Amino acid sequence: MTAEGALRNKKGPLARFVETQQERMSVVLKCLRNPRFAYSKLQMEFRSPDPVYLEQAQWIFGNLPRTALNRILPQAREFDLKLVRPFDRTWGTSQTIEELACLLAIATAVQAEKILEIGTWDGNTTVNLAAATGGSVTTVDLPADQQAGSSGVPNMTDRAQLGRQFRGHPCESRIRQVYGDSTRIDWGTLGSPFDLIFIDGAHHYEFVARDTENARAHLAPGGAIVWHDYGLFEDVSRVVDTAALTAKELKIHAIEGTRLAVGFKAR
Repeated sequence: MTAEGALRNKKGPLARFVETQQERMSVVLKCLRNPRFAYSKLQMEFRSPDPVYLEQAQWIFGNLPRTALNRILPQAREFDLKLVRPFDRTWGTSQTIEELACLLAIATAVQAEKILEIGTWDGNTTVNLAAATGGSVTTVDLPADQQAGSSGVPNMTDRAQLGRQFRGHPCESRIRQVYGDSTRIDWGTLGSPFDLIFIDGAHHYEFVARDTENARAHLAPGGAIVWHDYGLFEDVSRVVDTAALTAKELKIHAIEGTRLAVGFKAR
C-alpha cells in the first residue's frame, strides 16, 4: 500500500467519501479547462487495456516541443550505457527505462562528476547515476520517519523504501544521503556547484519553482538541470515553461517519449 493509501485508510468513511467526490470534481474541472486532458481521459477509459499506454495518454501538459534526445545530443548515438537493476522499478512512480537511459546519457554528455538529486525514492536513479558516471551523488529526501515536509505537504512515496537500492551496493560509498526539505535546506552546504541536478521532489508549483531557483544558482558552467514529470504534472510543466522563457543561461528542451525536460548551461 502506498503512503497515500495508508493516510486515506486512517480517515473515516464520510471523510473518504468527501475526498473522493472532490477528486472527481477536480477531474471534471480539468476536462472543462483543458480539451487535451479530456481527450486523454477518454482514451484511458475506452481505447487501450495497456497501463503504459494509458499513463502516457496523460502526458499532455507543457508548451515545449518534444524533441528526441539524439537530436538534442547527437553524440548520444555513440554512448554505451549499463543500467543497474533496470526492472526493479514501480511504473508511474519510478522513471521508465527509457527515461533513465536519457538521464544517464545527459550525465555522460556533461561529464558529470558532482550530481545532486532532489527526491531519492527507492534509490534506483541514485545508484544508476553513481554507476554510470563514477562521480559522487548527493540525494535529498525527507527522513524515513517523516511523511510530510515542513510545509505540511505529504510525501507520496513509501518511506520504508527510501534508498533501498543503493544500500550495500559497491557505489554506496560515493552516495551521500541528506535528509530534509529541499526548499528549506541551504544548498550551499550540499557541495555545489553541481554538474547535474535532477529535480524529482514535491510536484506542487511553489516547491518545483523553489528547487528550480536553487538549481540555477548552484549549477556549474556546462552543467544540466533535468526535471522529471514534465507533461504529466501541470505545475511541473508550468515551472519548466516559465524557465524556458526567463532563464537566459539555460537552453531547455522537452525530451520526446519521456516525462523529462533538460536545461543545459553554457560553459
